[in-house]
Amino acid sequence: MAVVPKGRASASAAVTTATPVAKCPIAVRRSIAATFPMALVDIINVPDSPTALVIVLGSATPPGRLHRALATAAERATGRHPALTVTTIDLATLEIPYADGRPPAEASADTARVVDAIAAADAVVLASPTYRGSLTGALKNLIDHLPVPALRAKPVAVVAIGASDHHFLGVDRHLRDILTFFGAATTPTSAYLTSRDFTDGAPSDEALARLDALLDTTLLFAEHLGGEPLGPPPIGR
Repeated sequence: MAVVPKGRASASAAVTTATPVAKCPIAVRRSIAATFPMALVDIINVPDSPTALVIVLGSATPPGRLHRALATAAERATGRHPALTVTTIDLATLEIPYADGRPPAEASADTARVVDAIAAADAVVLASPTYRGSLTGALKNLIDHLPVPALRAKPVAVVAIGASDHHFLGVDRHLRDILTFFGAATTPTSAYLTSRDFTDGAPSDEALARLDALLDTTLLFAEHLGGEPLGPPPIGR
């Protein structure tokens, strides 16, 4: 069941408001958190399941086109895959301090919960606007908090958005370098969106088709890898 925070437009008229997230218990594997705060997620419930997907929105600004596109894509994916559950983590709503070597639990409550959710997921989507030809500092800072096992051998997909095609490989290339350090099972291709993929803030059918294909590929990876270790050990072991 999708939860639409107060004041945020729903990605679909079919989405209805449910019990406030702050009151919704969740069952996250290896998680120390009993609940997520209202600001943390849009779509809740990450059970011990081979179809648990976490989407991380790396923008440091209020929700916009990237958020709307991925919220719509996630809703479509749950329609195609009934057992799928999706948690969307919006970094613009969280307090995650600079990574300074402290364990996540000592950094902040938000940091611990986000790291927990990523570690518990069976697949992850990392999404970022293009800032100065690369991913956002907010997303890189979160990744710096992650222990290597949180992403090792885990299917990870990359989604980026930019004003034009000029930087279409910026986020993709730099995230792939980082994910290699973790030994993540990164999907062969990514999804890149530009201004022409939106009309009045809504993603086009063609843009959603690309996101559909990427999410389906990510879930296919999760199904076939099944948490099996991949070798040799990653650089960051």
